[in-house]
Amino acid sequence: VLYDKMIEMTNYALALNKNNRVVAFLWHQGEHDAVEGTEAGIYHSKLSTMLKEMRSLYGAMPFIAADFVNDWKMKNLAICEPIVDKIRQVTEENEKSAFVETKDLQSNSQKTGSADDIHFCRQSLCVLGERYFEQYKKVLDN
Repeated sequence: VLYDKMIEMTNYALALNKNNRVVAFLWHQGEHDAVEGTEAGIYHSKLSTMLKEMRSLYGAMPFIAADFVNDWKMKNLAICEPIVDKIRQVTEENEKSAFVETKDLQSNSQKTGSADDIHFCRQSLCVLGERYFEQYKKVLDN
């Protein structure tokens, strides 16, 4: 359902102006798959297939993915590590791809004391965005 919605929204955005284009595919998901117990090999296959489909639809754009929030990941390491390893593997297997590290970025829980340990705090999101962009530029330079 989310994939279909992503395609629908992308096509809508492209149709708004003939000059609109997709310049990168940013991936920051996988926590749900970890919690639901998705087998790592299946996750790898689905992520690889989705990347290939996106590139076939919109061109060979860069693919940039990132690690989970470290606060939450460390509390759930056994279920997170296999998924993050597959995300990293997909970036290594595909051209024009990169992986963003997040170990030093704080969660909302760490920053504000809230119960939200699965999302980055505002300041960390700004740094994460900069890291995504740096990896994007590196991929373009290669």
